[in-house]
Amino acid sequence: LKLAFYNQSFARLWQLEEVWLESQPSYSGFLDVIREKRLLPEVPDYLMFKNEEQQEFSKIIEPKEDMLHLPNGKTFRRVRAPHPMGGLIFAFEDISDKLAATSAYNSLLAVQQEILDNLFDAVIIFGSSGRLKFYNQAYVDLWEADPNLLAAEPNLPEIIDSQQKFFTQDDDWPALRKNIL
Repeated sequence: LKLAFYNQSFARLWQLEEVWLESQPSYSGFLDVIREKRLLPEVPDYLMFKNEEQQEFSKIIEPKEDMLHLPNGKTFRRVRAPHPMGGLIFAFEDISDKLAATSAYNSLLAVQQEILDNLFDAVIIFGSSGRLKFYNQAYVDLWEADPNLLAAEPNLPEIIDSQQKFFTQDDDWPALRKNIL
């Protein structure tokens, strides 16, 4: 269970000296060093965690992916796969920025939806794809819209078709529909 090879990205990610890496440290030693740097998830029983990690070398028969949530707030995606010459090959990716961006984006969407829900005017918003992205309860109430249809992100023609019942006074629905679109 010794380190056979690494690259510069690995050394930078784990803040490890090349001299130490060139000494082909054991996996156990690697875990101890990155734990000292607080680059391992906090666990109640480190010895049990370390033993389980080492046992994976004989258990993993196909690629296995997990996330390492570190005490410093970073999150690493880890993929472990059996190496054809024995042992495991590891791939790590710092996905902290992706997760932060996703979280910020989701927060923004939640704020936008909250603003829409507090408007008295009926509002629907289409994305650049031409599909419905947002709507508010006032729209649902005014047009007696089916929330299941709206959740499926319909396009404008599908929305217009769902509102046909409100245009029964017009004898030429196809022409009116074309004019609306």
